[in-house]
Amino acid sequence: MCSNFASLSQPSYLVPGYTGHCPTLKFQFGKCYGTNTKEILKDLYDIGVLHKYSYTPLEDQTKLESLLRSPDNRRLGSKARTRPYILGYTGYIPGMRYHFGTTFRKAADECADELCKRILADESKRVLDNALRPLSPIISIRSNGSIDMALHESHEQLKYRDEHISAEFPPIAGYTGHLPHQNSTDVSLSQRFFTSAKLGLSKLKKQRETFLLQQKLQNSPCMHPHTRG
Repeated sequence: MCSNFASLSQPSYLVPGYTGHCPTLKFQFGKCYGTNTKEILKDLYDIGVLHKYSYTPLEDQTKLESLLRSPDNRRLGSKARTRPYILGYTGYIPGMRYHFGTTFRKAADECADELCKRILADESKRVLDNALRPLSPIISIRSNGSIDMALHESHEQLKYRDEHISAEFPPIAGYTGHLPHQNSTDVSLSQRFFTSAKLGLSKLKKQRETFLLQQKLQNSPCMHPHTRG
């Protein structure tokens, strides 16, 4: 091991890349963490597992700078050298576990193509769903009670209306079959249904005309002459 673990006991000393693992620490009991790690490192050093290496700093920096500045190295670094690593990338390729019988590069290219197609299909589906998405329901500014009351009043106002119905018209859809003067008079005696219904409606029409005429006469100015003072 190129790092000197025994030197970890010294204060303010850090090893670059060291994750904190200490060998055989899980088998130590009855002592604090610092005492256990110190004894473990000392034992490893005594049995020859750990070795000391002297660090030799690079004294001549001009040699390295000249190599980096040379035109050949710049040309080599732009094309021939491998691309830099992606920080944090673990090497996972989606769908790689389902490809067999081919090389790694070919399987990776196929997985990448399938992933791109799936991403494009999902994007197209998302755009289509957004275009066809219905509008959200509008929140009412009035309570349900006031709306129901207004609808009920409107229904009551339009429930009955003054409309002229001729005796020649056929029965109305939804009509229950009641015909005026059928049971209380002799209109329906010894008559067919059509004839009795027509006579009943004609008689109802005459009564209505008589009633309207009487109302018109009562409301006319002739029936209420002005008195002279």
